[in-house]
Parts: sequence; structure tokens; C-alpha cells
Amino acid sequence: MEQVAVDPFATISNAKKLQGRSGYRLRVGDWRVIYEINKDEVIIIGNSA
Repeated sequence: MEQVAVDPFATISNAKKLQGRSGYRLRVGDWRVIYEINKDEVIIIGNSA
């Protein structure tokens, strides 16, 4: 998540674009973080273990 916060438009190897909606899924250990990028901010929609 720190890398996303620093540069949300960088290519992150463990982030996948969601299908059927906007946003991305990021693997953080056992967790999955769903987030969207809106201009200059990253919005975390949810996470799960």
C-alpha cells in the first residue's frame, strides 16, 4: 500500500485490474485490498483476509 500511496499510477506486480468494475485488487500477504484511483487520491473500498 505504501507504493500505491507514493505513486498510484506505477506498475505494481501484485495488483490486478478488476473485471466488470473500476478499481484494482492488491495482494498484501493474506489480505486483499480493493482500491480505486481518482485523480490525486487512492480510495480504499474494502479488504479481506
